[in-house]
Amino acid sequence: MRAIAAVAITGVWGALFLQPVSAQNQAGPARISALTLFVLFWTLRAVREYTRQTQIVTRTAVEQLPRPCVTILQRADTSDLAILNETVGSVGSVNTVWFVNVGTGPAVNVRFSAQPVNPAEQSTWYQAPALGPGERFDTGYPRNSLENEAVVLVEYESVGGAKYRSESQAR
Repeated sequence: MRAIAAVAITGVWGALFLQPVSAQNQAGPARISALTLFVLFWTLRAVREYTRQTQIVTRTAVEQLPRPCVTILQRADTSDLAILNETVGSVGSVNTVWFVNVGTGPAVNVRFSAQPVNPAEQSTWYQAPALGPGERFDTGYPRNSLENEAVVLVEYESVGGAKYRSESQAR
């Protein structure tokens, strides 16, 4: 494509400017205007193509960014009660609620809340430290203060500022 444009520009250049401008031939300014228009047209096409390629690269790069994923740490529950209740994890074996970042990026501005089953009650939000990939955090929040099937919400951000929210059932 660029080679064709170069040949076309060279051909137009030669046709317009290799002829001498004389007193009888006053087409010089028209030739310059035509050449300018031609060059501007091809420049616009090149800029549009560059912009399109840049957008594709940007979308691909965003998909490759590391993202955090903070969830409640639950131990594997192999008891008969877990099988009957169709659960695979439980926090019953730990004394406090723990969080783990299972994502590939750090989580910052982490805060959590245990939502009561009764929606009339207000829940309190607690701050937690930033968590790197694979890091665990003991909230100090007593496990026995959670109701049987409390919902633990965790809100956090990536380093880039994207906001996330995880919801886990604490059984």
